Amino acid sequence: MIRILRLSNYCYLKSGIRFLHEGTTMAQLFFHCSNDAGVWVDRRSAPVSSLSEAMAQAAGVVRELVMVPSNEDWRGWTLHASDDFGHEVFAVPFASVLGKAH
Repeated sequence: MIRILRLSNYCYLKSGIRFLHEGTTMAQLFFHCSNDAGVWVDRRSAPVSSLSEAMAQAAGVVRELVMVPSNEDWRGWTLHASDDFGHEVFAVPFASVLGKAH
């Protein structure tokens, strides 16, 4: 499940910039990741021009992280897409990209 924060039928990024309907505004998003034990802070932002592009980039970040060989169980992690003011725009649980364990 993906949570999207909405206000008046628009999705807001960068302190009030509407890009869901206009599509021409470039916004900068940070893709922070967290679980019950802690948070990984993204210190570099990624430019996005639409909500669908932002969600595709978020899914790509999740896939990239889980492809790195490790003993980490990623199903308890969540990616938080935030603007440069720290406001969360949407969240993607890793489990929604990975699926259920067999």
